[in-house]
Amino acid sequence: MSKQRWQDWVTTIVGAYVFFSPWIIPYFSPSSTTSGMATWVHFLAGAAILAIGVAALASYKLWEEWVEVALGIWLIVAPSIVGFSTIRAFT
Repeated sequence: MSKQRWQDWVTTIVGAYVFFSPWIIPYFSPSSTTSGMATWVHFLAGAAILAIGVAALASYKLWEEWVEVALGIWLIVAPSIVGFSTIRAFT
């Protein structure tokens, strides 16, 4: 099945947003170790989501959906696990 779905486009856009979010949202400071970890989590998860989204646009596979779910869960729990849930925005 190679039928493109609108969800695959949304996944691709969300992956790009997560990847570029350290530059979009003022929460990340390169001078902080904790912020550095948060930046890397966003870079890696965003790149993976973006790659899976593009792959889903090319050809649909069920495993891509499960990888997207796992990456989404990782983005939800990463602030607590990696320890950047206490980062506040710069003013």
